[in-house]
Amino acid sequence: MPASIQHGRSANHTLRIVCPNGHLGFAPIKTGSFSIGCRCEPDLICADSGSCDVGPGPLGADISSSPLQWQADDLETMLLAARRLGVPMIVGSAGDTGSNSRVELFAGIIRDLAKKHGLAKFRVGYFYSEVSKDVLRQRIAAGDEIAGLDARPPLDLATLDATERVVAMAGIHVRRDKAALIQRVQAPPGDRSSRKQPGQAWR
Repeated sequence: MPASIQHGRSANHTLRIVCPNGHLGFAPIKTGSFSIGCRCEPDLICADSGSCDVGPGPLGADISSSPLQWQADDLETMLLAARRLGVPMIVGSAGDTGSNSRVELFAGIIRDLAKKHGLAKFRVGYFYSEVSKDVLRQRIAAGDEIAGLDARPPLDLATLDATERVVAMAGIHVRRDKAALIQRVQAPPGDRSSRKQPGQAWR
């Protein structure tokens, strides 16, 4: 980590975050503006890669709405800056939807980029956040209410049966049992879906 950043952090108690764009992979990072932000000595670099603007199709089909090359380019820009500055990199809602396959996609891209650039070893943490429809069905049958967002009605069996895939959302608390954790989780930001609970993030 550059000495100037170490000094800047020890001199104050602020938290500086650089977010290069509003939807990673969907609108390519403007590298000039991002470089200016990185010169401000950020404590971390983060971006969300999801949006409800693309509709439910990508989540149901388990695909990305963003081009793969754009996703890889944005991840590369963020990763190289984070490693150069020695700060965490956080991505939420991997691959536009945050489904398990999109988490694996982004984790694979990060591994490939690390090899491509010969980066020194660093920790990568991520976790899956798809929720089994069977588990939700059992909860509804047991009388549990799964509340909808923004005054929507609670989840019912008819809606669940018409749903292809459910992805949860991470809050500030992350489960730390082996079933939920693939590697060490470094940070909490989350995911997007109409029905949510635990979630997804990684460094």
